[in-house]
Amino acid sequence: FCRPENNEDMYKYPNDEEDDEGDFDDENKDDTDHALPPVMKSKPLTLEVRPGERVVLPCATVNHTSDVASFAVRWEKDGRSLYLDIIQSEPKDPRIIFNSADSSLVVTNVSASDSGHYYCIYSSRPPVQVMHELNIFAPAAIRSVRPRGPVSLEKGSAVTLKCDVTGYPPPSIAWKKLAKHGHPDAAVIATSENVTLNSVERHNSGTYECTAKNNLGPEVSAQVSIRVTYAPEIDIDEELVTSAKDYETKLKCVVHAEPKAKVYWLKDNASISDLDHVQTFTEGNRHYYHIEKMQDSDFGKYKCIATNSKGTTNSKEIELTGRPLTPRLMWAKIGADGRSLDIEWQIISYSPILEYRVQYKNTKASSS
Repeated sequence: FCRPENNEDMYKYPNDEEDDEGDFDDENKDDTDHALPPVMKSKPLTLEVRPGERVVLPCATVNHTSDVASFAVRWEKDGRSLYLDIIQSEPKDPRIIFNSADSSLVVTNVSASDSGHYYCIYSSRPPVQVMHELNIFAPAAIRSVRPRGPVSLEKGSAVTLKCDVTGYPPPSIAWKKLAKHGHPDAAVIATSENVTLNSVERHNSGTYECTAKNNLGPEVSAQVSIRVTYAPEIDIDEELVTSAKDYETKLKCVVHAEPKAKVYWLKDNASISDLDHVQTFTEGNRHYYHIEKMQDSDFGKYKCIATNSKGTTNSKEIELTGRPLTPRLMWAKIGADGRSLDIEWQIISYSPILEYRVQYKNTKASSS
């Protein structure tokens, strides 16, 4: 067998030191691996300036030497790149100037859109950075209101209204539901940019207004309309209505519905044919069955039926009768002798009362 020679000296060169074997320069090695990382000297600032002014955002380091200069520096605003010196590009906005002497950023002729958070970042490991907050004085403004109206919602669903507000100092914000004509002024329902309406009902329909204001200008506002759709809902004032022959009588039901409902009447659970002495009419959401002159055939039990694309609803029965209504007790007091009782009641009847019957019962006095 033969073995290769031990040629340890085959890679020896003149002037080699004993301990530098294999110590070659790598031309592709990143110089920043050996450079001293920067130490940030500039402190975070919160700056408040007026439109048109000039502002300097510092990014100075304690050891701003040739080592520090080997690190790339970039400036960002709210996550958007403004300047990166590794490619030695100039900021796209001519109002923004990078100062290579101290890595500061100069913004001239500032406007409200320049407000935000500015970051100066050195590409060391780990990165070294400083953040400045720039606030430009500006009156309140509303960029948008979402969702864009009008908004149609099913009853029981939810919606979040969002008001995107700008301005400095930060504006005060209020959400209001505008009152309908003839009603009291609108009440504030929230004092934040967002307000959520959960499980909406019919009363949530209407116009909502976001207002914003600070001390630099007038109040501004924006509106969004909400429309809640639902099956008809019916209210009746009286389940028992008394009348008499030849008298005028009106039956009423109040219908709430969105979309608008079609309303018709039933008598004794049957449809009603057209009658010369009967009219039906509507005033707002109040629906009437108007009998101009009562006939014996008009007595009975009535219902109003309301239907729209969301469903059909039957009202409770309204009984039209010739009987007097239940008496209503107005007051009662013990007489001066301590043994008698004076009582007053009220009764509605279109026919003469033939008899009153008063019922009473004794109760034991409390032992206490």
